[in-house]
Amino acid sequence: MNGRDRILVTGANGFLGSFFCNYFSEQGHAVLALSRKFSDTSPCVWERCEMTLPDSRFVERVCSFRPTVLIHCAGTSSVAVSYEAPYEDFLNSPSTCAFVLETLRTAADHCFFVLVSSASVYGNPPQLPVAELAPVAPLSPYGYHKWMSEKVVEEYSRCYGIRGLTLRVFSAYGEGLRKQVVFDLCRKLLTPGVDVVEVFGTGEESRDFIHVADIALAIDTLLTHGETGVFNIASGSEVPIRTLVTLIKRCLQVEKPVCFTGSVRVGDPMRWQADISKISRLGFQPTIMLEQGIKRYCDWFVNNYWRPSR
Repeated sequence: MNGRDRILVTGANGFLGSFFCNYFSEQGHAVLALSRKFSDTSPCVWERCEMTLPDSRFVERVCSFRPTVLIHCAGTSSVAVSYEAPYEDFLNSPSTCAFVLETLRTAADHCFFVLVSSASVYGNPPQLPVAELAPVAPLSPYGYHKWMSEKVVEEYSRCYGIRGLTLRVFSAYGEGLRKQVVFDLCRKLLTPGVDVVEVFGTGEESRDFIHVADIALAIDTLLTHGETGVFNIASGSEVPIRTLVTLIKRCLQVEKPVCFTGSVRVGDPMRWQADISKISRLGFQPTIMLEQGIKRYCDWFVNNYWRPSR
């Protein structure tokens, strides 16, 4: 990015949102962090605002802050929850995305809009690595709603000239993450009294992991180049869950046996690997390899999160 931007981050108390706030603040940009609530570990930024979107006061905040970039991280982040409450997931995803874009259309149409979407829109790709032009085939309400949000961004870009950037993030992880497979494995492996750790699937299911620091770097790269449209955000490497288990056990120095149940949770894809050639042409390459990133995560988990009483 060039110069000093004014960046508004929605969902700023979440894993991705809080990291982006800190990252761009450290880069010297003015950052407004917006979230339903903030915690003791919330980002240190230029300004905070507690608000649940949609909220009529959001227009006032946009007008007073005058953002040049809005990174939209607000919304649900659980496939399981989307099955339990699909309508609520819809309201928190495409509906809220449309509200934010409509606010920009009426109050800040110069603002660059970044949607943090998900590789869940691809479902189970018939061919790997999967590129941005591959057909979308979501498996869950969560995936469908991310895809709908992408179409809303496309609508406001084509009809109203809003510059929109959509990030299809694959399996994000990093220090501070308190859910999903890396967190669950660390928690189960360190829980006293658990002799055998059960893990969904066969172990041959795969993911494309990317550290949150590299996601922030990818956003920085895309904004610096003024890019719009859809981009895969990933490492480009396919990692079987069995390999991830072995790596985490080694980092935690735990020899506890792991049993794969053979059953796959509804909505979970079988294999993921991204084609990242589109963003790579702009000079982006991941800087944190999986072994290094997992070591950093395990150190954080042990030293800053884990308590034996848990």
